[in-house]
Amino acid sequence: MVRALAVAVVTLLAAGLSVVQQAQPALPVTRVVLERGTPPPAEELPAGHAIEREVASAPLVPPEAVPTVDPVAAPPPVATPTPTPIPEPAAVAGPAFPSRIKGVWVHVLDDTVLTRAGVERMLDDVAAAGGNTVVVEVARRYDAYYQSGFLPRGNDAGFEQGLDVLQATIDGANARGLSVHAWFTAMPAWTPETANTPSPVNWTYAQHGLAAPEAQRWLTRSSSGEWSDFLDPGHPEVQDLVVATAAELAAYDVDAVHVDYLRYPGADYGYNPVALGRFQAETGRTDIPPPGDPQFSDWRRQQTTDIARRMRAAVQQVNPNVGISAALITWGNGPVEGRTFEQTPAWTQVFQPWPQWMAEGLIDVAMPMMYFRESRHAHYHRN
Repeated sequence: MVRALAVAVVTLLAAGLSVVQQAQPALPVTRVVLERGTPPPAEELPAGHAIEREVASAPLVPPEAVPTVDPVAAPPPVATPTPTPIPEPAAVAGPAFPSRIKGVWVHVLDDTVLTRAGVERMLDDVAAAGGNTVVVEVARRYDAYYQSGFLPRGNDAGFEQGLDVLQATIDGANARGLSVHAWFTAMPAWTPETANTPSPVNWTYAQHGLAAPEAQRWLTRSSSGEWSDFLDPGHPEVQDLVVATAAELAAYDVDAVHVDYLRYPGADYGYNPVALGRFQAETGRTDIPPPGDPQFSDWRRQQTTDIARRMRAAVQQVNPNVGISAALITWGNGPVEGRTFEQTPAWTQVFQPWPQWMAEGLIDVAMPMMYFRESRHAHYHRN
């Protein structure tokens, strides 16, 4: 039986999964959720405006206007005690990663890691293929494959009783010298791939999804009123859920918490009534902005960035040696040939300003998701 993982390992390693690791913050950028279908083309935005500031100089004073001052005798020196040296605080090592990451994402859409034996086989495959990092999915749609204090346990058929997938992966990875990133998806609350999986008890989607009263829905909504399967990054309780999940995963002996889908599903989304009310209260506006409204777009980018900042603070509080890695959008034309990042779909359509996150030190490892078919997205690769 050929497992999906083995295919993933060979494919990713053969293709040379592009991973950008930041040893130190990148240069600052100017201001600064992957649909499974083909994303729309990038929106073109006007270039930013440079602002020149001129500092007024003080008026000159003629020499004759400067008063003369009689010299005053200096007082005799006074003996002072030698200050006691204050020791420098111990340096915190911070997160560390292999100098060249060669790894795989391991999902929980099949039975690869639903048993202890499956976890061991997966780790053997990664080690045999020359990998050094495992990014294992342990919170798929806010159902947990680890020992969570607030997320319900995954309800997949064949999920071994009592198995903590994350701890089993850590134990096996340590024995093989592999790095572990604990992967969770931030905004998708339901996915078609899991439609036939029984719903867990007290599941977020059951309590705050389409079946919930509208006032209790955490889902994002389009400008035309269509509800999405994504949670809305502008909803305060959604932000709390994302941060709490990241903090809980950081309590494990992992090298990083890996966040996926920290974004909007598209430029037409962000209209959850609670999120929209926050936007209006914070800006003083009373209208419903169109999807391309610059102020509303800036506000949505601010929501994903605020979550990234809170995640960083929460993870560091739990364990300063745990880093944050992220799966990041690379749709359409990149910032080349005169284009800026502000003209890419990551910025204009899903409001994921990830170069800013790197520049601010909010994420340690960027994993651009460049797994596009040449037959369908050749221009992505070229541009």
